[in-house]
Amino acid sequence: MMTLYAVGDIILSGKAEVLASQRGWKFLFQHVAETLRKGDIVFGNLDSPLSKSGSPNPEKPQGSPHLRAAPDAVEGLKYAGFNVISLANNHAMDYGVEALTDTLDVLDKSGIRHVGAGEDEDEARKPTIFEDKEVSVALLAYTYTYPATSKSAGCAVIKERKIREDIEKIKERADVITVSLHHGICYSDYPVPSHIELAHRIIEWGAHLILGHHPHVLQGIERYKHGIIAYSLGNFITDLSDLEARKKALDSSLLAQSGKFHFDAQNDTRPAEGLILRCLLGKDGVDDLKLIPIHINDGYQPVISTGEKRENILSRIEKLSLDLQNRDLPVWKTLEELQNRERIRAAIGKGFLANLKRIHRIRRSHLSLLWSYLSDRISLKS
Repeated sequence: MMTLYAVGDIILSGKAEVLASQRGWKFLFQHVAETLRKGDIVFGNLDSPLSKSGSPNPEKPQGSPHLRAAPDAVEGLKYAGFNVISLANNHAMDYGVEALTDTLDVLDKSGIRHVGAGEDEDEARKPTIFEDKEVSVALLAYTYTYPATSKSAGCAVIKERKIREDIEKIKERADVITVSLHHGICYSDYPVPSHIELAHRIIEWGAHLILGHHPHVLQGIERYKHGIIAYSLGNFITDLSDLEARKKALDSSLLAQSGKFHFDAQNDTRPAEGLILRCLLGKDGVDDLKLIPIHINDGYQPVISTGEKRENILSRIEKLSLDLQNRDLPVWKTLEELQNRERIRAAIGKGFLANLKRIHRIRRSHLSLLWSYLSDRISLKS
């Protein structure tokens, strides 16, 4: 048996970095390090490159934050027991190839493994494998931005054919396959329906555990066939425990901008909450699962929740998990439409000519969404 401890998004920039520069990087992790160090595998998504180099990436969508933290932030990760980190996310190249390369080097020198990004596509898609005398566990990670190629650095992208290929290749070498997926809609309590379908297919291809990141709030957990899917583990370290930062993030989100969702930043503590997911892994997959709720205090530190706070988080996860089985909820259609419209917006942002090669994939539903998107833009300008 091996024990995996998995956490959500780790954002070491912003106000958290300012405080860590005064108190030291170990300060941010001091309330959870003892728990995490019990794991054979300690995993999280690093949402801020560790570098002082590079310049803001011009390919970043307008209005999206550029994140990075000082290289010595790795001291905190090491202190807390992290031994593998996902870099497959929408911030991996916020400051270009130079900052990504720095991050890879910093992690390598500290002895922390990384998955999901690399100097080329082969490296980005390469799994890492942990083994003991009883079981072997492989980890893979994917996202939807900054695709690596055979000649350029970047991330392993979410393409079904490639994910399936990677799982097939690793089956002979590992008993348990864990896949990290960095996608979804920020601050949504629910995954996009097409992402649920993707997660199901990944389990069917042979994965045993899927760990979700990017929504920055907790989502439901599902047992599907032989596998476990945690659609979003929420945040682990962030400055969104600060009201000003939280209000800015919520108000600028796709959900708020759509006009279909309204947030009360004063009372909405979801972005300052998350889970430590403790998984006991055997040869056949996940033998035991424990949910350890955490919240982020005013010092941007994750703290293991107790009492009423713990019960509230667990009750919300239970409700969201049950909701996954109810496909009649109106939210599913709304989220799928918003996700598709966001893809169209991103495609337009990349330029019409750059997307002509995809013209054969356009369907009537896409044209309807395009008209809806353009109508919104026209109404905003009038």
